[in-house]
Amino acid sequence: MSHLTLPEIIHDGEFILTAGTDDNGNPEVVVHAAHGNTFVAFITFDDIPRWVSELDTPSVPLEMVLMAYWAMHQEANNEETMLLFWRWIVAAAFDREQREENGTVQVEWRPGDTRECALYVGKFGAMNLYPCAERLAMANNIEGALIERYGREQGTRNAIEFYVAMKEREGGLTELGRQVLSDLHDTFIRELNDTGLPETPTTH
Repeated sequence: MSHLTLPEIIHDGEFILTAGTDDNGNPEVVVHAAHGNTFVAFITFDDIPRWVSELDTPSVPLEMVLMAYWAMHQEANNEETMLLFWRWIVAAAFDREQREENGTVQVEWRPGDTRECALYVGKFGAMNLYPCAERLAMANNIEGALIERYGREQGTRNAIEFYVAMKEREGGLTELGRQVLSDLHDTFIRELNDTGLPETPTTH
């Protein structure tokens, strides 16, 4: 990607991102903690959406700066990559809106490690929002339905178009986006109220 200006260093709160190239000349980003000493990751530029989508431990600041960097520099990417990108964009917008509307709660992510989660409040109750679980739920319930109906290639295109329609240019969700995600969470809460926690893990 010749349009990348290298080397480039981005300081963003908790993290330092340094753009460069790997041994094969492919653009990559090296992530360190803010003080510069703790290594976080090497990420090939084109793999940023997938890396963020598969991130096990929630880190919204890191997700935000990586995806903003990717969006600012990306050229035409394949549809699978763009699907990951738009899934993240819509999920992040929903999380942000719910934080503003309903506030946040501190939850124990693992023993001794807490995270601040947005809170969703719907007609059947409330639930914590976890970024990774949000994206997984969207992939299973929205993309999965479209791909099952139209096939992988066309279903992926349709899912991208659907996500674009769910997102406002100003940063928030459209009424369609808000309704679709609210319905998704209301359905889960209602099922949880009716049947309790399932024996196997769910998308939430």
